[in-house]
Amino acid sequence: MLRLFAAMLFLVASAPVAFANDAEDCVQTRDLDRQIRGCTSFINRVGGDKEGMASAYTNRANAYSDKGDLKRALRDYNEAIRIDPTHPFAYYNRGLFYGNHGDDSSAIADYSEAIRLKPNFGDAYKSRGAAYMHSNHMVEGAEDWAKAAQLGVDPSDSRPQTPYGR
Repeated sequence: MLRLFAAMLFLVASAPVAFANDAEDCVQTRDLDRQIRGCTSFINRVGGDKEGMASAYTNRANAYSDKGDLKRALRDYNEAIRIDPTHPFAYYNRGLFYGNHGDDSSAIADYSEAIRLKPNFGDAYKSRGAAYMHSNHMVEGAEDWAKAAQLGVDPSDSRPQTPYGR
């Protein structure tokens, strides 16, 4: 999360005012329509920095998902991954999306890729553990929750998980 947020902040700080406003709108979460507009404008202006573009697509997908526009959300998660297949937060967020919509096997695959790309990603271990538990793979789920706890993430915290990129 910090890496994604830092990348977006760097773009905000080093960009012309209109561009900085788009990036700032893209990372805020209070107004989903403003977030979508900011990310869309950011995407249309940047064209090049794959980490920034993947972050913008991921943020916009999170907003679409929160608004219930599932088709656009999934399209943007997929685009973020297409642009930067090494972006662990895009996989993590798409995993949350799949998990929230009952597709545990796709969620597990995405969490696994996020962990492969970022081995100390505690939230991904926690989420993958929950998906394993939900799909009756108790041993794997317990192992992931133990790893999440080792990394400082409380696996018993049942509050809704916040997508990275927010």
